[in-house]
Amino acid sequence: MTTAKLLDFRKDGDWYIFRITAKGEDFAKAIETLKRAIPLVHRRYDPETKTWSVATQYGPELAQIFANGAQCVRLVECQLRLF
Repeated sequence: MTTAKLLDFRKDGDWYIFRITAKGEDFAKAIETLKRAIPLVHRRYDPETKTWSVATQYGPELAQIFANGAQCVRLVECQLRLF
């Protein structure tokens, strides 16, 4: 796990959408780890908005990569169950 954190985390259909915040080497390590853990067909990056999209089946991987990953996934899934 890195000290990198997820920002603006939300779920849209079968995708988790978020931005990443970290400093220096930790940012690079988080991106590298994300790319190794999640196949290209299950992740997207929009350079214009600096936003990542990852298939929801990879929630456990996000929880392992990012310091607040488990909390983000758990909260967004709990919120959706309320509606």
